Amino acid sequence: RRSMERLADRLNPSLMFWGSEAGKVTQRNHVHALLYFNSDELNFAPPAAAIWKLGFSMCGRSHVDQFDPELGASHYVSKYVSKTLSDWDIR
Repeated sequence: RRSMERLADRLNPSLMFWGSEAGKVTQRNHVHALLYFNSDELNFAPPAAAIWKLGFSMCGRSHVDQFDPELGASHYVSKYVSKTLSDWDIR
């Protein structure tokens, strides 16, 4: 939770959903997040490479994908809130 708060403070998204869960095989905790940047505000979206670099420097191993608008945000969010997560939040 603290790591995600620090990451959000640095990236300043307009809206952010994240959920953490234990891996199926190793049981190591990892986080999935969906970030929204409102282009009408000053906090426009940084490139995926910049988000990855910041995530890697703050949290370790990271993977960043571009949002697929055909799937929609509800696909990403519902996929994780329907699981048994250790924690999640919307900021």
